[in-house]
Amino acid sequence: MKYDAVIFDLFGTLIDNYGEAAFKQKLGEMADVLNAPPQDFIQEWGKAWKLRSIGELATIEESIKYALAPLGVQASGEQIAEATRIRFAFTQSMLVPRHDTLETLQELRSAGYKIGLISDCTAEVPLLWPETPFVRLIDVPIFSCAV
Repeated sequence: MKYDAVIFDLFGTLIDNYGEAAFKQKLGEMADVLNAPPQDFIQEWGKAWKLRSIGELATIEESIKYALAPLGVQASGEQIAEATRIRFAFTQSMLVPRHDTLETLQELRSAGYKIGLISDCTAEVPLLWPETPFVRLIDVPIFSCAV
C-alpha cells in the first residue's frame, strides 16, 4: 500500500451539504421561537460562523445569545432551549451518510487503511457524532470547533 490513511471532509463529502433554503428556514424557526426578526437573526447568525467554527462560541446557547445581542432581543431560558432543540434536530437530520459512503468507508478499512476526518463545523456536530454510523468507521475525527 502506498498510503496508510485516507482523510475525508464531512459536509459535501461524506454527507450532503444542507440547502440554503432549508438552512434559512430552520434559522427562521429559531428566530420565531426567540421573538427575533428572522432576517436580522439569520444575518447575525451568519456573522458568527467563524466564532462558532473555531469554538469561540462553544455552545448553541452561546451562539444564540451572541446573535441576539446586536438585535436587542432578550430571550428566556425556555426560548433558548427550544431554539437549541431546533438547531440540534436540524444538524442531526444532516448527519446522514450519502448513499455509498458507509460501503466506501468499510471497504477502505477492510483494505487496511486508517480513516480520518477533518471538518469545519460547529459545536453540535461533535456532540451528535457518537450517534452517527460514522463513529465505528472513522478512526480519528477532528472538528474545527474543538481544536
